[in-house]
Amino acid sequence: MSVVTSRRSLALGFVLATTAMTLTAGGSSAAGTDDALVLRDQRFFVTDVIDLQYVLTGDSITADSITTTTTTTTAPVAEAPSTTTDTGDSLGPIESTTTTSTIPLPVALPSDIGMVRVAAHGAVTDRFDVAKALEGEPGPIVDVWTVPLADVVDQNAADGRLTLNLAPPVITRSGPLPTDPDALELVEFGLTPISVSVMVDQTMVAEHTTIIDVGLNVLAPAPMEFAVVAAVGGADTIDGDTATVVDETTQQLRVRSEVEALYGVLAATSLPVMVAWDPALIPVLEEGGLTVGLDGSFVDEMADGVELAALPHRRVDPSAAALAGLNDLFASEMVSGVDELAATFPGTPVARQVWFAHPAVTETALTSQGGTLLRSLGAQTVVMTWDALVLYNGLPPGPVDTTLMAAIDLEDGVTLPVLVVDPLSDLFDVDAATGPASPTDRAVRFLAEMTSLRRSDPTI
Repeated sequence: MSVVTSRRSLALGFVLATTAMTLTAGGSSAAGTDDALVLRDQRFFVTDVIDLQYVLTGDSITADSITTTTTTTTAPVAEAPSTTTDTGDSLGPIESTTTTSTIPLPVALPSDIGMVRVAAHGAVTDRFDVAKALEGEPGPIVDVWTVPLADVVDQNAADGRLTLNLAPPVITRSGPLPTDPDALELVEFGLTPISVSVMVDQTMVAEHTTIIDVGLNVLAPAPMEFAVVAAVGGADTIDGDTATVVDETTQQLRVRSEVEALYGVLAATSLPVMVAWDPALIPVLEEGGLTVGLDGSFVDEMADGVELAALPHRRVDPSAAALAGLNDLFASEMVSGVDELAATFPGTPVARQVWFAHPAVTETALTSQGGTLLRSLGAQTVVMTWDALVLYNGLPPGPVDTTLMAAIDLEDGVTLPVLVVDPLSDLFDVDAATGPASPTDRAVRFLAEMTSLRRSDPTI
């Protein structure tokens, strides 16, 4: 088992999807068509102009159907009057001439060929309304901005895909009704659902809803810091679905797959990473020859920018050990686990500062006695699932901002900081049957829900 955690600061600016992932047909499409708008990028916090970038997929709209044509005409020049000038020489009369000039005349694209409608909806204030808006219920429309499709679409020279670049200005509404057709006039600011529709022949062929944070005449909010936590399975010998014993070959294949996933994380990031590696994996790795390394460099990769979190040799739960008075046994198992990890990864430091209250490591239930035991052994922070936090009997009352550290009460005025794994992390399961279709969609929803949570209670 491995749990990977890193910390990064995510500014509320451009949400850029850099995940190595094939974009599927994202957003939503109109019934009866195969067209879709896939959100490529957007500016999350705006003060004057919305900035949206889409990929348009499907067959209803092609590059040929949106190509404007240039029409030319010949405009006759007024005929000069015929005159005869007697110069004394027989030059004859000056003939009248007609000069033609080729003048290109722009042709406006008819609206029935293609229009894009950008609608601003009423601001949302909590994470539940954020989810509803992004799942198809954005709420009442406040204002609409329309533009011919030909004015905002480009064809990517590299792959030939059609891209939409939308930049409607946003202003404050001065009266009861909008009056400026060239801007989106908003009544209130904050997290604003924005729905985009592509119309062809008066029929909507593709649509998409996103959320932006509008703050006219205000400073951009401070960047949020998030710890990214990824659980990579474990060396379980029982199949959870069938309750049957997993044979050794299947177990080795599972562990190898998990090691490959972890190796991919380490190879792809330059951020500091902490790995909670279950010592029970070590014999499985040795029997399967996996410690030799994937591409011959796994152990070296673990030694570069990685810190191992100390875990016990056997899966002894700290809360159960404290309840049974087996504190010394738990401490002994921790020492053995540290020694095993150090021997397997000699170039990787092992630290006791973080404990992972995660089912892939140990039981998620944590009591104040278990927290006290962990603290006595050097744990300074607990990474805890949301379900475990809800069950903890020492949870402070009131809302919990999962973008910030919480704290659990260990009694006698002593607390232990907790980093909560928010349920929103399920959005990043790329194999999920439902949810946003592109990495940028997931990033927008994550930022929108966390922003609404942070603003829901000024005392947080």
